[in-house]
Amino acid sequence: MGGDDASKQQAQFVDNSITTSKYDWITFPLANLFEQFRRVANLYFLIISAMMLVGWYFPQVFSSPLSPFSTLGPLIGVLGITMAKEGFEDSKRHASDAETNNRPGDVLTKEGDWDRTVPWKNIRVGDVVRVKGGRPIPADIVLLNSSKPDGSCYVETSNIDGETDLKGKDSLKAF
Repeated sequence: MGGDDASKQQAQFVDNSITTSKYDWITFPLANLFEQFRRVANLYFLIISAMMLVGWYFPQVFSSPLSPFSTLGPLIGVLGITMAKEGFEDSKRHASDAETNNRPGDVLTKEGDWDRTVPWKNIRVGDVVRVKGGRPIPADIVLLNSSKPDGSCYVETSNIDGETDLKGKDSLKAF
């Protein structure tokens, strides 16, 4: 298979980067407000505030005994505090994603050398990756070989399924 065919084959797979954040920086305000107004309480107070605004500025429709800002002010305060909290948490997720995606991995080069500077996000389908004991695994990988004589290893999948027990894996018998 030529180099051009290999690059076409690689193009059909997604990259190895992870994204756990909910928002990006451009759509954060609108997406966050949409999420917040999915809560019935926030939507209720928005409707009540709108009705009070109509009654306050158009008394011929109906009379509102209270200022609309008595409900609109606390609603804006709650939305603002929640938005700030969500933004802070999401920025921590972005930082964690960047740290994980840029961890160096050991990948076998075409020349047969181990390149230790490949970020995990650049590991692609078909790359041969060396994982030493105790290190996290950067992707869904197939175990080709192990330092144990029987070709087995133990994997902790707590990042995937939340369980912290070790799961036994066996290498391919062909290797």
